[in-house]
Amino acid sequence: MPVFVFIKWIRDKARIQANLASVGLQHYYLKSIHKASNTYIFKLLKGHKMAYENFIREFDNLKQLFGQGDIAYSRYRADMVKVQFKEALIDIDAVKTTKTKISLSKLLTPNRLLLGIASLQAKPIFATNKEEGKGLLNGHWLIVGASGSGKSVSVKSFCMNFLLKENYKQIDKIFVINYKQSSDYNFLKALNKVKYAQDIKEGLKLLKEIQLDMFNKYLYNSHNDQDNFTAYQTLVIIDEIQTLPEMLDSKGLHKVQRNSIQESLSIIEMLGSKARASNISLMVILQKADVSSLPSTAFRQNLRNRFMLKQENNVSASLVINSEILEKENIHPLDLKQGQFIYLDTLKNEVHRGLTLFPDTKIDTQMLNSLPFDKETASVIKQVATYKAKSIEAIKQEQNELESLAESGKKTYYDTFEDVELEEQKNEKGIDILQDVEELLK
Repeated sequence: MPVFVFIKWIRDKARIQANLASVGLQHYYLKSIHKASNTYIFKLLKGHKMAYENFIREFDNLKQLFGQGDIAYSRYRADMVKVQFKEALIDIDAVKTTKTKISLSKLLTPNRLLLGIASLQAKPIFATNKEEGKGLLNGHWLIVGASGSGKSVSVKSFCMNFLLKENYKQIDKIFVINYKQSSDYNFLKALNKVKYAQDIKEGLKLLKEIQLDMFNKYLYNSHNDQDNFTAYQTLVIIDEIQTLPEMLDSKGLHKVQRNSIQESLSIIEMLGSKARASNISLMVILQKADVSSLPSTAFRQNLRNRFMLKQENNVSASLVINSEILEKENIHPLDLKQGQFIYLDTLKNEVHRGLTLFPDTKIDTQMLNSLPFDKETASVIKQVATYKAKSIEAIKQEQNELESLAESGKKTYYDTFEDVELEEQKNEKGIDILQDVEELLK
C-alpha cells in the first residue's frame, strides 16, 4: 500500500508540473500540499528570478486542477509562493434551496457580533471581539454597498445583534441619523434607548448630544484615572453620510443650513478620532466610497472595521479595502452578488467573506424596554450625568475666550512670550479657566 501511495504522489506531482509548464511557469515546482487547509506551496527552481505577479496571473488558469473555490495568494519566504483555495462564496439562492434551514435568530450569540455565514453548514462569521469594556463593537465601522447589494438587510441584521437580551443590557443609547430618510430603521423607533433623526436640524441636535456625552465621559475617565470608558457602550448609526458634503455644493443653501452642515461634519470627524475612548462606536454607511463622501481621509482611517458589499467600481472598493489586500485575497468586488460581503479588521488585518442573513428575529419591544441596567452600570450612568453642567460650562468658557482673543487681534492663544508670562501669573493666582477644557480636549 505505501508503494501505491508513493507512486500516486509522484504521478500527481508530474501532472501538476506539466500543467505549470504549459502556461510558462516551468521554473516553479510543487514543494508541498497541506490538505487540511487546501494550501499549496510552490518553490522557485535555483537560478531563476521570482516573478510573483506573473505567477498569480497565470495560476488563475490552473485552479480547476486543484479544486473549486476562490484563491488567496501570498509570498512565502524569498523563493516560494503560497496558494490557498478557499470555499466559494455562497449566495442567497443556495441558502434558499438547501435542505437545512439557516436562521439568523438561531445564530445570534451573547457578546459576539454576528455578521453572516461562511458556508451552507451555517458556519458563523463574527466580528473581532471587543478588547476592553462592555458592548459589541470594537471600534468604528465603515459599511459600503451599492444600491441593491443588500446593505439595508445587512445593517438590520447587525442591529438584531444589539437587540439580543444579553447584548441590549450593555447598550446605553442607540443614535440613528438617517440622512437617506428611508423606512429602514422604523423597527427601532419604539425602543426607549433609540434616538432618531433624518434631516440636518435633527441630525445636528443628536450629534451635539453625542458630543456632550463624550465630553462627560472624558471627565469621568479623568477623575477616575481611566484611559477608556468601559461601563457601557453607545452606538451611533449614520446612514448616507455623503448627503452632507453633497448638500454643501447646493448654491441655494441658506447660510444657517450651510453652517449646520459644516458643524455636523466637524463633530462627526471629532467623534471618529476621539469617541472610541468613551466607548462610543460609529457605524458609517454609504453606497460608494470616494474622497468627497467622508469628512476626511483621517476619518476614514479611523473606521477600523470595513464591511464591503458589491461595488460599482474598483476605486470605491480600494478605498474601503486596500487594493493590495483585494489582490492578495483574489477578491473581485464588482462580482459580488446580493448579500455577499467582505469583512476586514484593518488593525488585525483579518479578512473574512460570507453571506449576510435575512433578519428573521422578532423584536420584543416591551421586554427590551423593561430591561434594567445592573447596579454598577446604573451607578456609572448617574455619575457621568453629573459632569454635564461642568462640561457645558467649560466649553462655554473656551468659546468666550476664543472670541475675546479674536477681538483683541490675537492669532493664537499665545502670540508672544509675554502672553505666556501673563498666563503664568493668572495660574499663580488660581485663575485657570481652561483646566476642564483641557481635560475634555486632550
